[in-house]
Amino acid sequence: MKFSDTSKKVGSVTFTSLTKPVQLRLDSSQIVYEPGVYKGDGSENRVNISFKVPESTQQTVSDMEKEATTTCSCIKEDIMKCKLSLDRVRFYDIGKSRMTKPDKLRGFVVNAMATVRGKWETRTASGLSIEVTD
Repeated sequence: MKFSDTSKKVGSVTFTSLTKPVQLRLDSSQIVYEPGVYKGDGSENRVNISFKVPESTQQTVSDMEKEATTTCSCIKEDIMKCKLSLDRVRFYDIGKSRMTKPDKLRGFVVNAMATVRGKWETRTASGLSIEVTD
């Protein structure tokens, strides 16, 4: 992984992108919680989503976190936390045809594509930025 030489600061968070984002394929991963934001009102467009992922994905992400020297892991036990932009993510049915977002996502077993875009840092913490795209 190679990070950009420049960073972007928004408020107290500094984001440094990868020069080449890393794609992760999440096969047969269960959505553990309904996507949302802590203390959100439901109108948020960018939400957290958590997947139950296999050991191989856990190891891959843990290795990337070690390489990036992050202090906050997006892996807790067998659950991986990502970001999801509801206006940009694409949903497909089992026949690979585009479909609208289901009303509820919790409990679905899905094949998803996630992109490690870079890392975020604050004064006291840092972690990988992983976003679901499909």
